[in-house]
Amino acid sequence: MTTIRAVHEYTPIESATQIRILALQPAPNFEHPIKATIITRPLEPDFRSYRLTQPIPYQAVSYCWGPSDSGLALECDGKRIRISSNVDCMLRHLRKTSGPRNLWVDSICINQANVPEKTAQVQCMGKIYRRAQKVHIWLGDACPEDHIPWVFNSLQSLTVLETLPSPDAFDGLEDGKELLGRFISRPWFGRRWILQELALAQDATVHCGHHKISWNWLKEGLNLLTQESAVARFGFNYKAAERIRGVVSMKKPSRDFLERIFGLHLSDCLDSRDRFYSLYSIEGDFSVGTPKQNAKWHHPCMPNVDYSKDWMHLYIDFAKQHIATGHFPTILQHVLSFGSLYDQSPD
Repeated sequence: MTTIRAVHEYTPIESATQIRILALQPAPNFEHPIKATIITRPLEPDFRSYRLTQPIPYQAVSYCWGPSDSGLALECDGKRIRISSNVDCMLRHLRKTSGPRNLWVDSICINQANVPEKTAQVQCMGKIYRRAQKVHIWLGDACPEDHIPWVFNSLQSLTVLETLPSPDAFDGLEDGKELLGRFISRPWFGRRWILQELALAQDATVHCGHHKISWNWLKEGLNLLTQESAVARFGFNYKAAERIRGVVSMKKPSRDFLERIFGLHLSDCLDSRDRFYSLYSIEGDFSVGTPKQNAKWHHPCMPNVDYSKDWMHLYIDFAKQHIATGHFPTILQHVLSFGSLYDQSPD
């Protein structure tokens, strides 16, 4: 077997109008090396242009990046792209046995080392997920001890019954409550970027190892399972349940951006700046004004996406802008209520 040593080098793209798509090649079995080609296409059709390249259908993924020091790589156009062990497992499960699958995977399709490109592409992510044919939600691999088929069936049954089960309903499978509790504590549910990805998805399927379920079925079951009465009854992790309530409520209207930020204070992100940026495409119509003018805001309330600016200056600018427009009590309430949760936030 030939070892590929050459590292893939990204070709520059028009970051504000183009995206890269990973054409994941088929494989005869799970262990077969991961191979792909990167295709550059316009994000939107341009009927005024005589370009031969127009958008192509693609599917997007929602996942946790995971540690990047796995030493794993995929073969892309004969060269190596380093990937995390979680991405490696995800791609092996999502690839087909015949024919390529076009995917948008942010850790691969965005040149993460190019700050201007990353900044521009993050501003396009709302359109990217909205235009995807489907979003594949990857919760991670599954082992037999996780009993994922039982978990999925239980959550689907909750949706059909529209009621909470009695504790006796778990007697048929030992440690049933523990299985559900472990499931809702999976890292994906606490990831902040998923909020945007799910809110904008036209269609979404949840994958956990080889098992899958429609997001709509899972969402409704989780909504019932994470109500306060159920959390108390079954002894689930409170923080995990609250995170999930934030996820399943994403398509419900929010009064303003501050309210959304406060409601999602338990969700995580690797980059502190993404506490704001990950919500831009959802709340893009929010702007700043006095509390009495919330219904008629006209000016952007948030600093522009800019990864060259450190998180501290971003947070300070955010606070100053809202305090200057009459939101000091709300900012103060946030500091008093959640300040300890933000280890990296400015005082």
